[in-house]
Amino acid sequence: MAKNKPLMHEVDVPQNPLSSVRALWDYALQREEAIRALKADVEEARAVTRRDYDKLTPTKRAEFDARRHRLALAPAVAGVPHLEAVNGLVATALDRARFSGTTTQGGVMVEGEAGVGKSTTITEIANRVLLKELGEAYGDAWRGEPPVRLRLRRRTVDGQTIEGQFVPVLVVSLHGSVGPKIFLELALKAYDSIGVPVEPLMGTVRGADLADKLSNLMANCGTVLVVIDEVHFIRDTGNGTETINYLKDLINRTNAVFLMAGVRQDRTLQFLDGRKVGAQEQLSRRFTRQEIGKLPDPVKSDDLRRVLQLMAWKTVLLDDPKAEWLTPQMVEYVFRRTGGVLQHVVALMHGAALLAIGRGERLSMGVFEEVQISYAAEQKYKPSRTGKTPRKKPGRGGRSAGDVR
Repeated sequence: MAKNKPLMHEVDVPQNPLSSVRALWDYALQREEAIRALKADVEEARAVTRRDYDKLTPTKRAEFDARRHRLALAPAVAGVPHLEAVNGLVATALDRARFSGTTTQGGVMVEGEAGVGKSTTITEIANRVLLKELGEAYGDAWRGEPPVRLRLRRRTVDGQTIEGQFVPVLVVSLHGSVGPKIFLELALKAYDSIGVPVEPLMGTVRGADLADKLSNLMANCGTVLVVIDEVHFIRDTGNGTETINYLKDLINRTNAVFLMAGVRQDRTLQFLDGRKVGAQEQLSRRFTRQEIGKLPDPVKSDDLRRVLQLMAWKTVLLDDPKAEWLTPQMVEYVFRRTGGVLQHVVALMHGAALLAIGRGERLSMGVFEEVQISYAAEQKYKPSRTGKTPRKKPGRGGRSAGDVR
């Protein structure tokens, strides 16, 4: 080996599907194959018995364990009610936009506290709409084609024919303070990521011109759904007020449906619930709002059990292939341990799977107790030895820090 030659190690860095149109496109294509491959891989792994495993060499065992770790941690979306509820609202809004042909459709606002599955929900909806629109436009002919080859023609009101690249779903993920110009730049980058030619913004541009630029681009690309994540970054003061007016203007000019998600703080979403003046009032009237909360108590609903069943199916354990650990008592324990927060449920299951595979080959309360979810979750939800959730120390005024005033 030549001296000073660098050692290279290649790794795959997953992309957030909501980071750009290209990322969503890649996610949609890969996810279909990933689901098929996941089902086949899980069944193949489940065919390996304890006796087969014991006969493997140490190297082969390590490879099989790593394979099972990947399966257990592979992303999967359970069909929980809030996902289907949002899907129904978006489908209805898209039909209304398509058949009425009018603008100002507004859209759907998905809201809730952090970690309950808002981004996962809108990603899944965006994926469904993208595949549906591509299938209706081209059948299966679009598969294998580069996105720039998927074209559409539209006729304008004055009789002109305009050809553009078909981009049915636009995704924009916000971060930090967002004004109209920054929002447009993010949207243009999202279109540019899939090959749509865009002109960069130069100098000072009026808000109306910004809305014109993006609405024309959306029309030329046949965009029917605009997905915006992290809208809690839009405030009702400063440039946030300008962004609220810009979005209202944009909705007025397009026939697209807007699907947004944001974190509620103190039971409000400042983007829509702030000072309730002008454009805020108009935007609020045009949106259907769907709150996503924690998974309900398993005594009242099977939602948590369905999530755990999906994750248990992916977790291949040699000494418990039928997931007999998944008893009503264990479901109740997981609920108390996580407070029903989906993010915590996933973290707890992933941690337990990593501990059990290649070691005890069973899941039990003892294994779950070894898993550390996060500091906040452990302080708030982890049961004490008596089985009760520990109470927080009172803050000022005699209330606990988690009390709602």
